[in-house]
Amino acid sequence: MANIMHEFMYMSRLLLYVLSFYLAVMIIFNAYSRNMYPDIYVFLNYRLNLILMVLYWVYECIRIILLNKMLSKEIWLPIINESLSVIGRVEKHESFRHGNRYLHPHLRVIIMCGNRIYLQPGQIKGSLSGLHLDTPISEDLRYGETPDKVLKIATEKYISAENQNVPRKILTSKFKTDIMNRVIMLYVLNVSDESYVINKPRGGKFWTSDQIDAELGKGVFSTCFEQEYELLKNTILLAWEYTEKEK
Repeated sequence: MANIMHEFMYMSRLLLYVLSFYLAVMIIFNAYSRNMYPDIYVFLNYRLNLILMVLYWVYECIRIILLNKMLSKEIWLPIINESLSVIGRVEKHESFRHGNRYLHPHLRVIIMCGNRIYLQPGQIKGSLSGLHLDTPISEDLRYGETPDKVLKIATEKYISAENQNVPRKILTSKFKTDIMNRVIMLYVLNVSDESYVINKPRGGKFWTSDQIDAELGKGVFSTCFEQEYELLKNTILLAWEYTEKEK
């Protein structure tokens, strides 16, 4: 979009130069030759004016149409304040360009099967997951979207329709780094069978708590997941271990 806007600015400057040249010609012609060439005088002062006005109007119409199309395709993120109220919006690439300047809502779902957590390699450098192991369901909310809508779309992408469980919200927290600023809405989705997780990329698998513990702090997992894992370990995983002992 930045390149196209640059083209518009270039065309605007070019149009300014053309109009300036036209005015200079008009001034010189009217001062020295208006009586010698009456037909040219009429053309320059009336017909050419009309032609230039029509061309400018056509150019503006095309520019506005193209600009509206570009803006409709742009991804917009809501800007929220500390009380989670939406106070504006910004283009996604602009938000990334400004690092942690803007606060955005972000939805994450931890997929669990018993005491095992599904993790897969991140695909986008600079995202919340980066290239580290993390939950596959980690999405910025777009402007106008609700958490329920994003939750439904994201879970349908990764979870088989045979699984009837509903994700449970367990935490809302803030995650801030040098390159991003997010309010995390964390959900947990329990599946009864590992096969319910679909669209597994290479390297995606269920990890036991012991396997995760052995790799913590080594740069294997995303920073966000490691923070969330401490909560899971002291709540859901602890409850699971207690239940298993009771059986």
